[in-house]
Amino acid sequence: MAVGKVYSNLIGSTHRAKYPAVMGSELSVNMYPGKNGDLTYVESLPGLKFLSDVGGRCRGAYVSTTGLAVTHSSEDMFAVLGNVLYRFDAYGNKTRLGAVASNGRRVSFAETGGPRALLLVADGSNLWYYDLLEGGELKSIQLPERITEQGGLIAPTHVAVVAGSIAVNDAGSGFVYYSKPYPLNSDKRKIYKMADGQVIYKDDGVTPDTEEVDSDRHVFEDDYGAQQYFNSESSSDSINAIYAVNGLLYVYGPKSCEVWQRGSSEFEDWIRVSYTAQSSFGLEAPGSIANCGPALYFIASGQQYGKCIMAAVGTQFKKISEDWLDEKLLQESTESAYAYCYSVGEHQFYVLQLNSIGETWAYDALDGGWHQRVSRDSVSGAEIQWRVGGLAYFAEKFFAFTNDGCVCGFHRDYWYEDYSENERLPMIRHRQTAVITDGLKPFTFEELAVEANVGTDPSYTDKCYALLEVSKDGGNTFGNVRSASLGRTGDYGYRVRWLGLGLNRLCVIRLTFSCPIDVVLTMCSIRAEATGVMI
Repeated sequence: MAVGKVYSNLIGSTHRAKYPAVMGSELSVNMYPGKNGDLTYVESLPGLKFLSDVGGRCRGAYVSTTGLAVTHSSEDMFAVLGNVLYRFDAYGNKTRLGAVASNGRRVSFAETGGPRALLLVADGSNLWYYDLLEGGELKSIQLPERITEQGGLIAPTHVAVVAGSIAVNDAGSGFVYYSKPYPLNSDKRKIYKMADGQVIYKDDGVTPDTEEVDSDRHVFEDDYGAQQYFNSESSSDSINAIYAVNGLLYVYGPKSCEVWQRGSSEFEDWIRVSYTAQSSFGLEAPGSIANCGPALYFIASGQQYGKCIMAAVGTQFKKISEDWLDEKLLQESTESAYAYCYSVGEHQFYVLQLNSIGETWAYDALDGGWHQRVSRDSVSGAEIQWRVGGLAYFAEKFFAFTNDGCVCGFHRDYWYEDYSENERLPMIRHRQTAVITDGLKPFTFEELAVEANVGTDPSYTDKCYALLEVSKDGGNTFGNVRSASLGRTGDYGYRVRWLGLGLNRLCVIRLTFSCPIDVVLTMCSIRAEATGVMI
């Protein structure tokens, strides 16, 4: 090994497998890679600044494309916490809009567009709507009767809007029910009077007779009062989710996927896009489906890859999870996993909550890598699953809705995690390297220097430290913690160094930061001496 080797693999995402010494040991916790031109670095995840305590687990968040006319708002933010839908202002203050089903399911949001902009919410048992411009109360939409033998009303877990047509699935059946374009533009609509399946005419025998009905009681019916629906063409799979992106409707079953779009003729309401039907994989976890821009992400399962994470752009699908994450997915319950997306600059994050195993993993489309996100237990300080159940960008700020009922700011300049107005802990961050070897021969680890944003502690009294742990067995176990200062405020030339790190062969470096400051890492320099061992 050279005396002054420069090791730049301090930058990266996560590749930590079951046997880290031989399969990969890299790990990023609350840190992810960034770019500035040709320069790469690892930056910190922001903290959570407490705004209000609403109560109830977050079941979904949404930002509309228009807002209340009376407040001249260009957008509004909504979230379901517990079994209540709230509208929030730019300061985190809430307005209660109404109750949804208390079944604990993630909710699905959609927007109708058109002259009467409406927010739609499907909760697994009901379909609701709210007037985005006029406000008012949350109102229910009459669900259609199942056309299958089991009968009863459908159970919509997902709602989508394509070209003004509202579409919902029915959990457990293979049908999608849909409306004519913009069915709720007015409170009333006219449908033909029918008797024994025939149109009733007026006394002149020529003009069809009509009746005026409430629009929200007949959303999924045509002008003849007949329910409108279609089913998947390629398989008899049940439809466990639908999702609309850029005019396409993705129709998922547990073992299949099809892409549909609105038809262009009077007799062709919906058509399946050619060559999109496949049964090599389907949607494993209905709550895991989320999109960021044109990309749609979800937990898939099937013959092709087993259980994995897939991304769809248009009609193209690709696997984005690695084997180590696929192993975790095999331990996860289909019903408990859920996900959401958000973007910051060029970063597009898919945040996956694996509740059965108590872990949170985030995919960054910028570099195609994964990193782990953790919170800290407010009493013990131990690392636990990330608390955030939904994120929204609203009024030029990010808001985080936690699973313990808090509304928080997700701030770039805040490095604590708040639990209440008076309770907080510093953010904790880890970066663990790949295995460092000298041709798998023993070497003497003389010195480690880490390049970081030193001297940037905003406090002139506290001294911040980086904590180092060194593994000699490829990341299976680690030695004692050793600390080194990150430099006093303004000391921008300070070097973070550790000396005399001992004999090693399969070396892994783990750095931990718990000081409440921004931390950015670039690379580390290693000074080591080769030994005379031949092999």
